[in-house]
Amino acid sequence: MLSNQNIISKEHYADLFFEIRASSLKDVYFYSAIAHKISAIDNYSISNYEIKEFKFENNERELNLIEFLNELNYLIFSEGKVFEEILSFEEIILDEKFIHVFEVKFSIIDKEKTEYKRELKAVSYAQAKLEQNNGVYFFTYIIDI
Repeated sequence: MLSNQNIISKEHYADLFFEIRASSLKDVYFYSAIAHKISAIDNYSISNYEIKEFKFENNERELNLIEFLNELNYLIFSEGKVFEEILSFEEIILDEKFIHVFEVKFSIIDKEKTEYKRELKAVSYAQAKLEQNNGVYFFTYIIDI
């Protein structure tokens, strides 16, 4: 179980449950990515860094977050790229769509020297929920393992 003031997690035999608490949408992305990283790997050796731009556009913010986390999953396990930080973030609301554009810094790792905790299959769309209450964002979601 992972827990601090921003990330709460619970593990079940087939999935991981997360609740992210943050003061901004950018921080929701950041803490979700950190939770994802900590759940997937223990130790890794960095060979270089890379900056990647993302753009997600959906009718619901949750869908953008889920697409981002599923992309992180692919990058960790297939390309050996590990999230480090969000360099810029912008939300545009246009025609009832939420457009999130941002740049992320990744570590490029040596996959042979990486200690993986477990394989993360995918973030589930079914129970993902993003709410804002009194200036605090709450994002809950499940990752299939």
